[in-house]
Amino acid sequence: MNGSNRSTVTDAVIKLVTENPMVKIDHIEAPMLLAELNVDSLEKLSIAMNLEKAFDLEITGQEVEDFVTVSDIISCVDQGLAAQAAQALTDETEEDINPDSLDVSSNDHQASAQSQHAT
Repeated sequence: MNGSNRSTVTDAVIKLVTENPMVKIDHIEAPMLLAELNVDSLEKLSIAMNLEKAFDLEITGQEVEDFVTVSDIISCVDQGLAAQAAQALTDETEEDINPDSLDVSSNDHQASAQSQHAT
């Protein structure tokens, strides 16, 4: 993931954590523990839902449970966006390959093989 996207994700995560009503600190950095910021499991879920909406991705319950630091949340979003990009590339590649345009009919191969065998 390029640096610009990483910065956008980091900024968005830090903004959402900072805006959380349980967080009573104004300056947040990635290595900070969520527990030290008063972010409990319900608040983690709320942050995850906001991130899902903001980045149009899906964060599993297990991923939310695994959030220990702000950096963990950033990494989860980064991985989700990377997976989306990889899937989009795969989908685009599959669309570029049109099976109807490929000349691989089994009948042509069988006829060719039979004619070579007959000679």
